[in-house]
Amino acid sequence: MRNLITQGYINENYIDYISLFHEGTISQKDKAFEVRVKSIEEPEFNYKLEKVEGVVKKIGEKYFERKEIFNFDILDFLLANRTVYENKYKLFIQSLCDESKMSLKFIDEYIAQREDKKTFLTILLREWSGLCEYIFEKSNYSMNEKYELFEQILLCVKDIKEFLQIQGEDLIKKMIENDVMYLYKPENNNPFESQAEDLLELLEVKIKKIEKPEDGYKYLYGTICFKNYYKITEANISLILKEFDGIEVETTFKVANYTTVSKSTHKPLIEYVNSNIQEYITEVYLKLPDVQQEDEYKFKELLKNENLDEEIKVQIIEKVETSISELKDLKSLPIKKSLLENKRVLPTWENIEDYYKSCQNSLKEELINFLSNNDVYSALSDKKINTSYKDLESDILVCNDISDEAYHKIIKSFEGVYESLDFKDLSENKVDYLLEAHKFSMSKNNYDTLRKSFPNKHIVLVENYFDSFLEDIDNFELDEKDVSLILNSEGISIEQKLIYIPTIEEEFILRDDTISKKIAKLIISKSHKFDFSYDVIESLCKNTAKEEDKIKLIILYNDDIDNEKIKELIKSIGQEYEKIFLPKKKPCFQHTEENETLLKILRNRKLINSYKVENNNLRAIALYQ
Repeated sequence: MRNLITQGYINENYIDYISLFHEGTISQKDKAFEVRVKSIEEPEFNYKLEKVEGVVKKIGEKYFERKEIFNFDILDFLLANRTVYENKYKLFIQSLCDESKMSLKFIDEYIAQREDKKTFLTILLREWSGLCEYIFEKSNYSMNEKYELFEQILLCVKDIKEFLQIQGEDLIKKMIENDVMYLYKPENNNPFESQAEDLLELLEVKIKKIEKPEDGYKYLYGTICFKNYYKITEANISLILKEFDGIEVETTFKVANYTTVSKSTHKPLIEYVNSNIQEYITEVYLKLPDVQQEDEYKFKELLKNENLDEEIKVQIIEKVETSISELKDLKSLPIKKSLLENKRVLPTWENIEDYYKSCQNSLKEELINFLSNNDVYSALSDKKINTSYKDLESDILVCNDISDEAYHKIIKSFEGVYESLDFKDLSENKVDYLLEAHKFSMSKNNYDTLRKSFPNKHIVLVENYFDSFLEDIDNFELDEKDVSLILNSEGISIEQKLIYIPTIEEEFILRDDTISKKIAKLIISKSHKFDFSYDVIESLCKNTAKEEDKIKLIILYNDDIDNEKIKELIKSIGQEYEKIFLPKKKPCFQHTEENETLLKILRNRKLINSYKVENNNLRAIALYQ
């Protein structure tokens, strides 16, 4: 016997095998259960016990920490009498909470079969910190079963903070945030809703996606919307706007998002967005697929918001097509710069001046690029610049980086005329535009700069202000080329040139045949005589090509020339005219008014004997000696 015991062939159950069983505190059926437990047979959870208390008393404590004891009737009894059988109850629960497959199976089946789970769940929540993780993340329960269990669990909780501490705040928060349906119940359940609302507040829940509930789910849905227990997302904001402002906001929500939100009748949404403006912009606004056409006031409101980083504001500007009408309403230079770069400023001279002043009276690259935009310079060209913007105007006038087309249009807005501009580095086109727009006065500085840096452009200035040029002609440097350009200018009338001719130095006329020729032509065209020396008169005749024009000049200056000099001039007309002064010669000339007048002069001067009309020609009769 000693050897059988020491070898383990006989244990404390031996008496059960050699004795006859008589019912008493337990039934025959109960006895069979006891034997199964002690024989380490797989438990049968639904095994029906008849005298449960007797079974609990009969089986020793050590068996209550084994899986073979798992039985629904025993668990029900222990839950109801846990103070009386405290040790056995604790061992059973401890074994049940070890997360073994058998334990989890028992829990799942118990929950599925028992209508009243409150006591069981209450105890598990306190004893097993992994209960919620198992039910809501690891188990195979359907979503509806999970929703129901969450309700029952929450109704079991007496101390929300203790519950969260044991089961894990992050887990519960993540669970609710990922699926709002945990909070919706088909019927009013005030205790659950009260617990859930406390939970939302303690966890500062932000539900990822709100779903509109059916009619019976209204309470917590309203709580979520009014107390902002949701994450700021496009879908959530859209749902709330439709709920409180109607379906008609759907269109404006897509293309004027912030304006639509700001005008919502649901004030908690407005406050929530404005209190979390950076999150709203980064998570919603900048991710919208469409460009935004915001109300200008709301657009400026975003750009002035001190809770938004300037980098974010720049991204907003790139997203919005609305233009700012008055740049002065904004103080940040980087924001103003971005508005210009993105063409989000109305093209007015007030806005140009504001940015120019903001940059310490400097034309920055972004402003130059803005001015060079077709829409901008076209709009500006129709508006006169304020006369007080002199610094801006003069800086634009000498800016070579503005496109030529833009420059040409913009200067139409300027009414000023400048005596001294440092325009020597401007392109030739821009100088042409300034001359065309009469932006240069007839000053020595302008004349000299044009003459030195822009060949022949100073003559255009003279054309623009010819009278002023003549009045102050001694202040302007002139050489033969300048004189020739003036005389040949199509921008100066013949009458003006005739007024100018007396101011020309005779040396220029004698040295430059082109000047002499042009003056002769002008004199002949108007029969306008000037008080020239004989040398000049001779030069005019010499540089006149046509015989008839030479004759006209001689006739015009007849009274200023003696006989010898007139003879020289006539001889220079041509070979036939030389014969007039050869004795006994009778040269014949075409019968023209000029030839007849010339012959009359010669006859009156007694330089020829006479002349007569012969066969429609004029024949001169020379002196005999």
